[in-house]
Amino acid sequence: MNLLPPNYSDLEQAVDQTASSRIEGIDVHTCHLWNPDLCPA
Repeated sequence: MNLLPPNYSDLEQAVDQTASSRIEGIDVHTCHLWNPDLCPA
């Protein structure tokens, strides 16, 4: 998913791609982050 405006710069695109790949690499379900018993330390 890309939330950047149509006139994004090369730097903004690179940051977006890097952040997206790092976030997708995290193996934690969002619902677990809101539950203190399931939230990873």
